[in-house]
Amino acid sequence: MGKIQKKGQMKKIKIGTFNAYNLVLPNTTYYNWKKYSSNEYRKKVEWMGAQLDKMDSDIIGFQEIFHRSALQDVLDASKTCKGYHIVMSKPASGENAPSPAPIVALATKHKVLDYHVVENFDELLMLDEDISVPITKFSRPVLIVELEVCGKSMTV
Repeated sequence: MGKIQKKGQMKKIKIGTFNAYNLVLPNTTYYNWKKYSSNEYRKKVEWMGAQLDKMDSDIIGFQEIFHRSALQDVLDASKTCKGYHIVMSKPASGENAPSPAPIVALATKHKVLDYHVVENFDELLMLDEDISVPITKFSRPVLIVELEVCGKSMTV
């Protein structure tokens, strides 16, 4: 749990992370052959909403999100996350692609000031010239978000 100092007192904020294990809209094929029925999707959304209520976090990082609207359904199913802002990178394959790909997302009750997505490795992070590394980008782009928390800028 993070702490922010505000006018002589500490204000606690809770930051959580949640692997959604393939949050995909119902009847949408993902990984070229899998899909949730409407009933499976509803159960997953309700379960995730209940987990978010138990977490009671101010800021939540999500993994394996396929559709923004699916994440919105989860937040709407939660009692504690209604009205949270969603930030996510653009799906590499497009949200309406026949077989979308998962990405990361962030949901927060705090005001979003700015964000950017890091897709490619910085050249400075490459190994020695003698070692060839065929990977040049992240499989899931990194999301960097600037929030306003207690009147101050905070980057997550």
